[in-house]
Amino acid sequence: MFYGMLVPALSAIFIIIVGNKLLAGQVDRGSMAYLLTAPVRRLTVTLTQTLYFIGALVVTFGSMTVTSLLVNHYAEAGVCKENFG
Repeated sequence: MFYGMLVPALSAIFIIIVGNKLLAGQVDRGSMAYLLTAPVRRLTVTLTQTLYFIGALVVTFGSMTVTSLLVNHYAEAGVCKENFG
């Protein structure tokens, strides 16, 4: 039961940390002020950060899905049963 809650908990922590780093981290370092004074529209900055955030989530969930499929495949094939039980 504990392991069933592990993936959503890690995903929630990842979302909070990355979301906070994207905006608050740039404001703290002063790079957001530099970005906003450059001849780049705010919409472009926001869309770039949003696309990065969505891409990071897709890669994270994709890697977790591939890993769980591989583990389930090897567990059903009996590889894990021979070694652990």
